[in-house]
Amino acid sequence: MRLLLSISAIFILSGCGQPVPKCPEPVCKYPTLPTYKLPSSRTFAPVKQIDNNVSIFKNADIIELVENNVRLRRICTNYAVINKRVNKEYQK
Repeated sequence: MRLLLSISAIFILSGCGQPVPKCPEPVCKYPTLPTYKLPSSRTFAPVKQIDNNVSIFKNADIIELVENNVRLRRICTNYAVINKRVNKEYQK
């Protein structure tokens, strides 16, 4: 009985020293999305304050805002196209 108990103890303890096999790393099935640099606007102040709700701005400031809006719309469209493509490919 004592021999059986010591053999089982040796068997249990020798199994604890074995290295644990590493699990395979999960494969990411989604591609990394590209990043786009967002346009930044410089701060501007109204040239002339007429009323609480009405101000006069320079044309250059308004044109810059419109150009930034166009760039932002283009970036959002790019992300939408990529999102649709990724969803279509990986929903199978």
